[in-house]
Order: sequence, then structure tokens, then C-alpha cells
Amino acid sequence: MKSSDIVHYRFDNFFDMKEYVKDRSLYYHYRFGADTFGGKFDIYKNQNFELLKISYFDGIMYSGHSPKGTLSLFILLDNGGGTLYANKKFMQDNEIIVYDDYYEYEISFSRPIKMGIVSMKKEFVTKSFPFLYEIVGKTYIDYNHILRDLFLYMDKEETNNFIYEDKLKEFMKFLFTNINNDTVKKLTKSELLVFEIRDYLVDNLEKKELIKEMASHFGISERTLQIKFKKIFGLTPKKFIKLLKLNLAHEEMLLSKDQKKVSEIAMELGFENFGRFSKEYKKLYGKLPSEIIYKYSQNKY
Repeated sequence: MKSSDIVHYRFDNFFDMKEYVKDRSLYYHYRFGADTFGGKFDIYKNQNFELLKISYFDGIMYSGHSPKGTLSLFILLDNGGGTLYANKKFMQDNEIIVYDDYYEYEISFSRPIKMGIVSMKKEFVTKSFPFLYEIVGKTYIDYNHILRDLFLYMDKEETNNFIYEDKLKEFMKFLFTNINNDTVKKLTKSELLVFEIRDYLVDNLEKKELIKEMASHFGISERTLQIKFKKIFGLTPKKFIKLLKLNLAHEEMLLSKDQKKVSEIAMELGFENFGRFSKEYKKLYGKLPSEIIYKYSQNKY
């Protein structure tokens, strides 16, 4: 690939996307939506850094990191009218978070979204922008749309390495003069509590607590829990649990290689109506559970 090339990669299913970004993602907690998952990557690379512009056509929550040996800038280009949280920080359009390859971050959004990632080799960072190491984990606003413009250049037919180098240096100059203007917004106590409740749900899926009982356990009203949970994750707690169980069933099927029956996996996760489980699974992943197990048992993925 020439230094001026932009590679466009479109994915039409969850499997292709996971495979493509496996050097960045530690694990996927769950994905949202009832349509076939899809999206698009636009990639530019040279010897010092990589630009990755991502369009997700569905929501997702995952934990990731900067690729090994790099430091990255993550920018929200378009939130799609929904909400995006990065490491329990509410992100707005044109906000940037700096993260390292040892620094795990969590992204959660529930609607189609566009984001950009600049991943720079650490030798390049050390030589050109060493101040970045001091602001890992902090969030800033791209007031002048410098970094945003860098990604917009990827849509143009004629591009060259100098444009990206110059724009990146221009943004770093801006960022260096604003390193004391961290834009981190504190979450309210009830919003922080919602993350605790989310973690509790993930760790206690076998329990069949009613939402009302769970809200009482955490000292929050059921109405407040429903409103705050949907604001942050775009889902009611009940739907979140259902989607999480479907995702766990999916992961179990990928690992089972036909050693377990689909019905066994569904029952273990509390799906008592197998027909409904299959229908919901196909809505989420675009394939029937039996197709997934067969494909993986035949090593065709």
C-alpha cells in the first residue's frame, strides 16, 4: 500500500468486524439492535501513524486498548443523536480522549455512530509529541476542528502524506497549549450508581430479581433507574439483560464446536422458550443459532 492510499473496508456482520479490530479490542460485552450488524472502516497508514475512521451502523459496548506499541487519540465525530460514554465519561462531538496500549478503555453507545482514531507509534510520539504521555486518560475538545478535518480529508480522492503530517502537527500544537483544560465532566451520583448496577447485572445474570427489587437494593427509585439506565446505555435494564444473555449465548456457541446443543445453552441462560430464543438471536446476529454452531464446527469462520 502506498503512503497516500486510503483503504475502505466495509463489514456486514459482527464476526468480520471483531476479526478486523482484534488488535484493539479486549472483549465485547454486548451489541445492540435488531438488524444485521454492519459498518465501515476507512484506513490510512504511513510509517509513523494510522488513521482509522469508523462508522458503526449499530450500537455496541466493548473494552479495548491502543494497538500494541502505540498511543492513540480517539475523537467522536458524530454521536448519531444518541449518547456515548468512554470510561464513564460522557463524550460530545469533537471531544478527544488520549489512551495508551496499556490503558484499557470502555466504550458504550446505542446508536449508529462515527468516530476517528489516530494511533501513533511510540517512537514517533517520544520524538515528536512526548507531552502526550502526561495526558493519557484525559479528555479535550477540538474547538478548531483540526483533528476532525484530518479525518474529513480521507473522503477526498486526492490526498498525500504531507496533508496528514501537517494537520496532525497542527493539532498537537493546539493540544499542547490546552493541556490544562481537561474537559472531564463529573457524573452525578445516580449516574455513577447506574454503572454499579450494570456491573452487578453482568455478574449476577443467574438471579431473577425484578427491576423494582434491584432498585431498592441499591437505594434508588425504580423510575430513576429506568430513566438513567436508558440515558446512558440506550436500553431499559430488562432489555439490557436480554441482549447480554443473547451475547453470552453467542460466545458459548462459538466455543462449543457442537459439543453442546443450542437448546442446552439457551436453557442455561434462562431462555425457556427455545423458539423465541432462536428468533431473537437471528434478529441480533443475522443467523440462526444452529447455523453458527455448524459453521464453527466445520471451521468455516
